Amino acid sequence: MFKDFLTPPYIELAHLFVAPLGWQLPPRQLRGYQLQYCKAGEVEYIIEGQSYEMTPGTLLLIRPHERHEIRSAPDISHICYSFVFHMGTNHSEFEDWFGNAHCRGNWYNKPLEKQLSQLAAFYHQPGREHRMKCQSILLDILASLLQLHRLESDDTNAPTNDLARSRMNLVWLHMSQHYREDVKLAHLEAIAGIGRNHIIRQFRRIYGLTPMQYLTLMRIEEAKSLAVQTNLSVGEIANLVGYSDVHTFGRAFKRVIGVSLSQYCAGMVSQTR
Repeated sequence: MFKDFLTPPYIELAHLFVAPLGWQLPPRQLRGYQLQYCKAGEVEYIIEGQSYEMTPGTLLLIRPHERHEIRSAPDISHICYSFVFHMGTNHSEFEDWFGNAHCRGNWYNKPLEKQLSQLAAFYHQPGREHRMKCQSILLDILASLLQLHRLESDDTNAPTNDLARSRMNLVWLHMSQHYREDVKLAHLEAIAGIGRNHIIRQFRRIYGLTPMQYLTLMRIEEAKSLAVQTNLSVGEIANLVGYSDVHTFGRAFKRVIGVSLSQYCAGMVSQTR
């Protein structure tokens, strides 16, 4: 398969795996990088002796030659996306970009989850054009992970305790599931059990953005996907991603992306000709 890729990343494996009940993977080491994403169910990954509980939305990055294994209870199954790729001569530089962490955030019901699905689908289509699409999608995924890593690395505030992180995880989960609705800080206060000023400060410390900034970003990413993949009007897209007013949506989109939605779509079309 490598011969179909003219430049890195060289993708060796990309598939959706439905594991049977109690499926186990004995310790192993791979020569390439592995992205492992839990789509449904749960499973325990052990990477170099460190345990990671994978629930829906969890994404792990495993480096070349890292010893890892999978453990799951006899009555538990899971569905996951698995991707193995190589970076060629850029191996060492690439590794420096991401630091040492294995867990790469929670992407449940977010645009990146759709990209993982597209990557697995395109990989099994014949033709070099599909190989190039796979590389493009993988690079976009890695760019999202790099952005997350930089946000986490730039955190110069005091360490966040487990209780604060758990509260912010609840806030994030609520927004990821209800971003199409009218989410207000009052809702988030009720979920987290603390005041809005504390929520804003703790959420920014963990995610690098305020809750409302993050909510806007989720909505805009979904709008981009809808604009490219459907024939919906701007008003219909605005409504689907949580904006009752198309003008408010238009201002938000241009503020985040730098161009209007129509200009963004026009640029996408010109790039694919």
